[in-house]
Amino acid sequence: MLRATHLTYGIRGKKLLDDVSVSFSPGGLNLIIGPNGAGKTTLIKALCQQIKPESGAVYYGDTKATQLSVAALARMRAVLSQNIELAFPLSVAEVVMMGRYPHFAGTPSTKDESACEAAMRFFDVWEMTDRNYNTLSGGEKQRTHFARVAAQIWYPASTGFRYLILDEPLTAEHIRTAYRLEPVIRKEEGNLHLFF
Repeated sequence: MLRATHLTYGIRGKKLLDDVSVSFSPGGLNLIIGPNGAGKTTLIKALCQQIKPESGAVYYGDTKATQLSVAALARMRAVLSQNIELAFPLSVAEVVMMGRYPHFAGTPSTKDESACEAAMRFFDVWEMTDRNYNTLSGGEKQRTHFARVAAQIWYPASTGFRYLILDEPLTAEHIRTAYRLEPVIRKEEGNLHLFF
């Protein structure tokens, strides 16, 4: 279970989160819904440890998030932010392999390569393996990043859950991608959290 207790966060005197407590059930889809400016992205960043709340705590299972190393956290949860642009001319395969970085040091293993191939095939970007990411259409970039975060948590965790956290990932014209996520949620032992 992913939960947060009494999160408070503000910038320049403006409260973006004010004593927020939430918990999300495992094995399904959890939505954070609200109008623009309501603090959805700020809450997601706090859950992911991308910002440090002024008060409160986030827990992955029974473990306080601040007690997990960056590497340990990255092995159990993947995050897709709103910004999917990259400054460097990487290939699609290189972008997807970025999702496996927390799982190896130096050279990816066969297991890492298999996860990337499976995720790329699943999201229909396998045929674009060698393409320069910066030459892709918006939808192709979106699918490439779905493959990246899926590859990051492709295999069931040895203990606890995996968490896939997506910050407004879908545009209306690419809603078909959302339906393709369900088999990923149900994959293997189903020990995956999915957040929008």
